[in-house]
Amino acid sequence: MNSPINVRTHFRACNLCEAICGLEITVNENNEILTINGDKKDPFSRGHICPKAVGLKDIYLDKNRLKQPVRRTETGWETISWNEAYDEVASKLKAIQARHGKDAVGIYQGNPSVHNSGTLLSAPAFLRALGTKNRFSATSADQLPHHFVSSLMFGHPLLLPVPDIDRTDFMLIIGGNPLASNGSMMTVPDVANRLKAIQKRGGKFVVIDPRKTETAKIADQHIFIKPATDVYLLLAILNQILNKNNSNRFANLPFDNEAVSELKSIIQSYTPEAVSSITGIPTEIIKNLVQDILTAKSAVVYGRMGVSVQAFGGVCQWLINCINIFTGNMDSVGGAMFTQPAFDLWGRAKRGENYFNRYQSAVRKLPEFDGELPVSAMGEDILEGGIKALFTVCGNPVLSTSNGTQLDTALEGLDYMVSVDIFINETTRHANIILPPTTGLEVAHYDLAFYNLSIRNAAKYSEPLFEKDNNQRHDWEIFEEIKNRLISQEGADIPTPKNPEEKLAMAIQFGPYGKEGLTLQKLKDNPHGEDLGALQPCLNEKLLTDNQLINIIPELLLNDLERVKSNFQKSLKDVKNIEFDLQLIGRRHLRSNNSWMHNSERLVKGRDRCTLMIHPETAANRGIVHLEKVQIESRVGKVEITVEITDEIMPNVVSIPHGFGHARKGVQLDIATTHAGVSLNDLTDDLLIDELTGNSAFSGVPVRILR
Repeated sequence: MNSPINVRTHFRACNLCEAICGLEITVNENNEILTINGDKKDPFSRGHICPKAVGLKDIYLDKNRLKQPVRRTETGWETISWNEAYDEVASKLKAIQARHGKDAVGIYQGNPSVHNSGTLLSAPAFLRALGTKNRFSATSADQLPHHFVSSLMFGHPLLLPVPDIDRTDFMLIIGGNPLASNGSMMTVPDVANRLKAIQKRGGKFVVIDPRKTETAKIADQHIFIKPATDVYLLLAILNQILNKNNSNRFANLPFDNEAVSELKSIIQSYTPEAVSSITGIPTEIIKNLVQDILTAKSAVVYGRMGVSVQAFGGVCQWLINCINIFTGNMDSVGGAMFTQPAFDLWGRAKRGENYFNRYQSAVRKLPEFDGELPVSAMGEDILEGGIKALFTVCGNPVLSTSNGTQLDTALEGLDYMVSVDIFINETTRHANIILPPTTGLEVAHYDLAFYNLSIRNAAKYSEPLFEKDNNQRHDWEIFEEIKNRLISQEGADIPTPKNPEEKLAMAIQFGPYGKEGLTLQKLKDNPHGEDLGALQPCLNEKLLTDNQLINIIPELLLNDLERVKSNFQKSLKDVKNIEFDLQLIGRRHLRSNNSWMHNSERLVKGRDRCTLMIHPETAANRGIVHLEKVQIESRVGKVEITVEITDEIMPNVVSIPHGFGHARKGVQLDIATTHAGVSLNDLTDDLLIDELTGNSAFSGVPVRILR
């Protein structure tokens, strides 16, 4: 068969999730996408892609996608010009801040913001021009404990240890499901084959989770754990490790050795026997886990979403770091290591800088971290705390943050709202103006954020596949235009937006690989990407603590152990919540991407994924049958949902997937609304947080089924 004529091939990185998989896209002379395949010449992803990659085509062609600014009126949405939109937005924001103060404007940045280099390079100047302390993002609904602990232990929120999955001999995954997430705080394309490679080289990996996840199904061992009790398991594991005479394992790491004895003394009561009933894990299994970690040539403990989004998320991530440290697996081949990205995000950071609690939220006085307030405070601070206007960037917090119904109500009462987004969704339907950026196949991209979390040092630059038309604007153009209007005097000429590519080129040229000849132009010349080598021990050089030592027992975390202890003592008394007798956890699917990939027919087709998973015993006790519709209720709300009875979840635990709930009035997503489902976050509770870090606690939410 002859090959089609006039077909061009485009290579780029998929920026829909953290894996940064290389794509090979073929396009005909009419700019119609013919195929999207994995790029076999990409040295990092090695030809792997997941089903979401085809979503790039669907987003590009989506008839519901906005390409020009729209303004909400009493009779519906009207298209307006970019200059009219920019002028109105800047004028309204200035007026509100002049009348009520800088902090009267809030901003929320969603997950996709971090997947767009244009946003990351241009938004900081816009934020400085806006000048508000009321900044929120998806970070505190997801990963804040990782950053919080890294800032305390290593001196910077982005000094994040990453599992050296390609060289480890034993991997313990707690509360993570990388086969569905493609990694998460661990940039790892083709994760299934990389996990299987551990087994093929004679190693093993174990998954601990209240649900038998997709990852657990291919693991050497899956261990059920009661939701939100991970902190006690981790304490017991660390207790056992510190009671072994293995100080020679971590002698090369820089820290105060007296901290080891102090920590050992503090956690001595958390034995495997003591925590077994609370966690639901037999004593011998806990001891065997410790043995597996200690006897492996190299080992790494990785805790992700389920560990972070609970009442003790900060302590959990601290304990995971401690386990990796005291087994000699921190900054060590096959253990938890640190990247050396070509764009160094922390290169100019100051030593010993404080990132925490420099100010607080208005109503509950929740602490700031790294310039952001906990997102669980956003709804109440709009309702009661003085936020009059909101600027959202590529986010849908009505579906993705706790107590979404409260936030939905709060958004209705704003004086003004602006959204940078391509859809009229559950959140942006409240906006006065929506500014749609180019996206996906129309943008140039270099992954600033996730090469910082990569399991191997790599770099790749993607040129746009399609040119934007005259009516479209890139994200960086939007931020530059509004910023310039905010800082310009009335009547002054507005400067032309500056393409942030120059910043990227300079950062790479003067970055860690610049002396070796790496430049932005070199990346442009090699669209498959550059392999920059395996991770290397480097923590000694990177530490940004005051004394250049690892802070093993940060005071804030040490103090929080009192809260852990108090909860432990209550749990030993087996105090039951009779009113809300079940625990709710979330879940995700490989073909979903939080709340915003449900408008692709090929990604949502098939059986209903928005179901309530429940164990057969739990269902039988309540007279519930498979595929029955039930009402489930929490303190903040209730939803009706179809039951899926399965032994892949623990008794007395139920699970609803994250990101659904598209039936709200005014949503203009034709496909998503026909697969609407219900929102998990109409049940999650904004008052349930990690009281130390402020991160939302989505795991183990008390609920009941109404009969």
